[in-house]
Amino acid sequence: MMKYDLLIIGAGPAGLTAGIYSARFKINHLVIGEEIGGQMSLAYKIGNYPSESEIQGTLLVQKIEKAAKDNGVKIKIGKVEEIKKEKNIFSVLLEGGEEIKTKAIILSSGLKRKKLGLPQEEKLTGKGIHYCFICDGVFYQDKIVAMVGGGNSALTGSLYLAEIAKEVFLICIEKDKNELLAEPIWIDKAISHPKIKVFWETRIAEFLGNNFLKGAIIENLKNKEKEEIRVDGVFIEIGGKANLPKMDFKLKLTEDGLVEIDMDQSTNIKGFFASGDLTNGSNKVKQIITAMSEGAVAARSAFLYLKSTR
Repeated sequence: MMKYDLLIIGAGPAGLTAGIYSARFKINHLVIGEEIGGQMSLAYKIGNYPSESEIQGTLLVQKIEKAAKDNGVKIKIGKVEEIKKEKNIFSVLLEGGEEIKTKAIILSSGLKRKKLGLPQEEKLTGKGIHYCFICDGVFYQDKIVAMVGGGNSALTGSLYLAEIAKEVFLICIEKDKNELLAEPIWIDKAISHPKIKVFWETRIAEFLGNNFLKGAIIENLKNKEKEEIRVDGVFIEIGGKANLPKMDFKLKLTEDGLVEIDMDQSTNIKGFFASGDLTNGSNKVKQIITAMSEGAVAARSAFLYLKSTR
């Protein structure tokens, strides 16, 4: 059983930044995450990170990881199963049975990818249905694929797949480009790409195939007309929900399931802070730069909290 003053759960941009600031505040800390980089490592191209005109997600992860380690950040790969609190001490239980004691926590474990919730979706996951275009796009060389979603991940994913696949169907529930939530630069690139065909105001109504995906039924949300499309693969990028471990206390969440925080990244639980995409902070702008900013603020707040308990 190990004891720290601060445990940072999540090794994405928020968690790593919180680690850097914690190290500089001389806090006895540990960053623990299932993988270094989190969703950032899956980004095809990042074009809005200060100091980088454009960079692959994996390369940015390597740079931030190096900076963290150079600053003395302690990182452990592992999965948190449950968090318990007794008086002012948190007990964090890891997969495999290890237990870690800590005085404070910064939860930065990001979001879980949302699914469409259709029949056959679970059965065909990995057999034509995917949630990571960076991981699985390579298997669709010169084939026909579909991308579901209208945010940055979906549009940059479509551009990535267009470099590999024969054709890409971009399926959006939005009625036109003005409703898309992605940055205009990615919208313009995606909808003007010769290999990308956009289906506006459309959803997937059904997946076709038994052992492997054979196609899909799509439905126009305006006129309710349906048609069958033949695709070899479908990639789903429709956002996520807070990735929360089991807790024996009630963490306050917003109506849409995000961790509710104050300006100092504190939650309703004393000594428990949160940062990154799983919070309702930064005006819900889910970007690397805002996650890192929240991580920095959370580390300072944890430092002040720990100082007040001495």
